[in-house]
Amino acid sequence: GRATYLSPSFFGLLGYPVSALRDWKCLDLIHPDHQLRWQRVMQRVVACPNRTTREELLVRHRDDRWRWLETTFTNLLDRPEVAGIVLNARDITQRKDAEEALVHQAAHDALTGLPNRLLLSDRIRQALLAADSFTSRPAVLFVDIDRFKLVNDSLGHGAGDELLVATAARIKSAVREVDTVARLGGDEFVLVCPGLGCDGAVLVAERVLAAVAPAMTVSNTDLFVTASVGIALAENRTVSPDRLLADADVAMYEAKARGGNCYELFRSSLRERSIERVHLEADLRRALSSREIVPRYQPLIALHTGEVVAFEALARWAHPTRGLLSPEGFIQLAEETGLDSRPRPDDAGTGLHGNRASEFGVQKTSSALGQSLCARVGRSGSHRLGRVSASDERTSSRVTHPRNHREPVHGGHS
Repeated sequence: GRATYLSPSFFGLLGYPVSALRDWKCLDLIHPDHQLRWQRVMQRVVACPNRTTREELLVRHRDDRWRWLETTFTNLLDRPEVAGIVLNARDITQRKDAEEALVHQAAHDALTGLPNRLLLSDRIRQALLAADSFTSRPAVLFVDIDRFKLVNDSLGHGAGDELLVATAARIKSAVREVDTVARLGGDEFVLVCPGLGCDGAVLVAERVLAAVAPAMTVSNTDLFVTASVGIALAENRTVSPDRLLADADVAMYEAKARGGNCYELFRSSLRERSIERVHLEADLRRALSSREIVPRYQPLIALHTGEVVAFEALARWAHPTRGLLSPEGFIQLAEETGLDSRPRPDDAGTGLHGNRASEFGVQKTSSALGQSLCARVGRSGSHRLGRVSASDERTSSRVTHPRNHREPVHGGHS
């Protein structure tokens, strides 16, 4: 239709003088994506006399920018003094921009601008629906920056944020336009790659590792970043996004356990180990309060005299169902979860430290040997549990004779 009358306020709304739009076609100003919407609302209004309908439309301003107008259509065709459709409009562009910003914020990470977990789940779901064969299965890659905490602790969180933004840009440069790069939080990123299959997913992982490897300048400091990447491929189109994401997460931790700067493909055995780890961590937390971490003693004997000159206190976990566990079965888990530095439940308890119990054992041994022995706690082992360290299956917490501790010694078997 054509406009037969325009009020003077139309100039203030869209910037056009009334004289410039005489006999103008309404569709000329409607955004191409909204022209079909305009036509349909006009058909509904014309079909019903005295009907009023409201619609939101994008309309071109004189400055060539698109403005949102909330437009009310009223059918007054049966009134001779009007004989037409009356339109009343108001500019709602600011409101629509604010709504769009809120929607974007709800689905994107504030620091990097990448999709967040909410949008990520939708992208995984879309990739699964689009999969048409086993060889073109969608892949989910879980990327975690190695030793990121060190950057925060040494250079500050501002530098950490700067590193995250730079890393996000490098990861995006390593993937296709159809792929999604999301940030879950912290130093964790997730890639959704539709239709790649196994070989393609491995290539993407290698490109990501290569992209983050060159030095980054953060807070006037050159940093060399590595990452651990876990890869999970959809077994079928019915797998849930959460399951696929969890599998990629498990594979990433396996890559990190191998030292980082590598990728790992998910396999079912990794999931079983992850479940086992969860149960073991719960048991270890309970063990702190129930005093299940107990010391066992190993004598150190001077070779030239055959005398017992010291003892090593060996940490053992008296698990209620698994029996006596050696340190290799729980110390690494304690370090990773921070349980190795947890305080004792009380001064009398051993917790993960075992020092009070060790001293008590030393007193009894000293009395039996008729010698004066003293306790010395060291931290030289590669593994440590609280204040009791372990190297392989032994702790470096020693009970030594003050006069003979410099002599060569020979340890018995635990």
